[in-house]
Amino acid sequence: MLAKYTEEEIIQLVRQNPGYGLLRMISELYPKKDGRQSDNRSRVAQDILIILQDHEEQTGEELYDLIQSNEFSTVVTEAKYREITGVKYLPPGYGRATGRRRTKVSAGGSPQGLIPLPPQEFNWGEIEPAESRPSHIERFKSKYTTLNLRFPFSKFWEMWMDGYSRGEISRELEIPYQTVQKWVNRMIIFDEQETLDEWLEVVGLVTWFNEDRGLSSIEEERDDSVMLFIHSIVDDYLVSPGDEERPDLKELTTAYRFACEAMEED
Repeated sequence: MLAKYTEEEIIQLVRQNPGYGLLRMISELYPKKDGRQSDNRSRVAQDILIILQDHEEQTGEELYDLIQSNEFSTVVTEAKYREITGVKYLPPGYGRATGRRRTKVSAGGSPQGLIPLPPQEFNWGEIEPAESRPSHIERFKSKYTTLNLRFPFSKFWEMWMDGYSRGEISRELEIPYQTVQKWVNRMIIFDEQETLDEWLEVVGLVTWFNEDRGLSSIEEERDDSVMLFIHSIVDDYLVSPGDEERPDLKELTTAYRFACEAMEED
């Protein structure tokens, strides 16, 4: 749901960058901002590993082995390695040993002091690079509108069950009749489908998200990328809960928090 890149793009980028290394690839996909790496790096790595594992099970193509392969590295001296990479520390197993037992091999980090250097240029091919790619949250601004859920739906239903007419609910709550009519009619259908209680739970959670974001109007909500993202997940269900699977509330909350983090990073 939150991928900045599609699964097809991830697979293609791995194919185009054999031997580059998964963690180095992630640094290209999600470059540092303000001198810091994204806090979600480990989560991204797990997601990519799942994508590659699923792909291998379906096709037999071992892309993880390809991205991690040493076959595409060149062997250079320690000095050349530091010059090219600019790193302070050498790869594990190639650092200089200390102490009395230092051998000729360990003194150079490897036989003759040579170190494998992985490919240094990341190949984007025809895939849009990270620096020119819009945020995976910001993209929803141009794709989605939102349902207006800023009404007391539980109160609508409570009053309806207490025998109030649509007109009486409208006058009592000072909400336009057309709005009350539309939602009461829908809730009657949802109740007949035995989906109303679960529907109200999702509405309540989305309402809480709005409050947590500090949004005081539907205009603000429709200009908020996080809420647009949330609506892209829930609105099909909210329109027709009898036909759509209800989003898991715990997963929806996780998606909301992750979207908030992503917006802060962007």
